[in-house]
Amino acid sequence: MKMNKIVSLVLALALVVGVMAGCGAASGSAVENDANSPQSAAQEAVVHATLTVTGADGNAKEVALECKEGTTLAMAMLEAGLISEDEAKAGFITIIDGEEAKWDPDQAFWQLLDSTGTMTQVGAGEIVLKEGDSYSFTYTAG
Repeated sequence: MKMNKIVSLVLALALVVGVMAGCGAASGSAVENDANSPQSAAQEAVVHATLTVTGADGNAKEVALECKEGTTLAMAMLEAGLISEDEAKAGFITIIDGEEAKWDPDQAFWQLLDSTGTMTQVGAGEIVLKEGDSYSFTYTAG
């Protein structure tokens, strides 16, 4: 009789361990499924925008920008290798793709225009890109 109690106890313990292991696997699957949920995909949304850079020689270069939602134009330009980290952080751009616009002596600057050709009221560090946006920087000298 004592042996039956021990065997029953061992079987009950094995059953509990088996159930617990199964629950652990199920919760792991739930976490994996959450990573593929629509909410996670929305958090990692990608924005596609276009930037046209027209240098002092008048030649225009169109650059496709691809970045995470919420990225500023300056940070997207940094990611594309068009500007330095210092300029991206400052939001005041003087060198694009290796070409510098110097105020002294030429009164040169990079003019930022929106898709309608209107000069923006804010700098590249304040413009949060949205899907399909189009901006341009044009080298302008006095």
